[in-house]
Amino acid sequence: MSKPAQQDSPEEIELFKAVARRIRQARLNIGLNHAELGEKLRVDKSYVFELERGTANPTLRTLHRVAKCLGIDPAELLPDSTRPSLPSAHVDVLVQLCQGLTTLLTERLGKELEAVQGLETALERLRPLEPQSSQGDAPEPVGESPRARGKPRRGGH
Repeated sequence: MSKPAQQDSPEEIELFKAVARRIRQARLNIGLNHAELGEKLRVDKSYVFELERGTANPTLRTLHRVAKCLGIDPAELLPDSTRPSLPSAHVDVLVQLCQGLTTLLTERLGKELEAVQGLETALERLRPLEPQSSQGDAPEPVGESPRARGKPRRGGH
């Protein structure tokens, strides 16, 4: 958590500033102020100010902690990260489409469930009214073998 040395190159200075901009934007995106982020990081809010001004030279461990507190991947703090992004309006449209699909599928599955329950009721009506004369004539339940019901195998074992 040291400050950048006086001999930092222009590229290094730009790196610190780019990371600082990303930290600030991520903090604002989740609605934290400097003190709240400092509290989550267990650092003084003045250090958060330094991070966001690009005057601090955070360790990788610190960047990892900052990213986790902000709910983002640590790579997103670095410039040129390849995280895809969409304009907010496009994300809103996609979210609405997903909600519509969820509603449609819920309704659809409900109708299919009703159809299966209707079939079950219709099949129950086909059941004979009088009891069957012999249990030996009854078909085996689907998926149940004689061994599963405790009956010995044919052949004497």
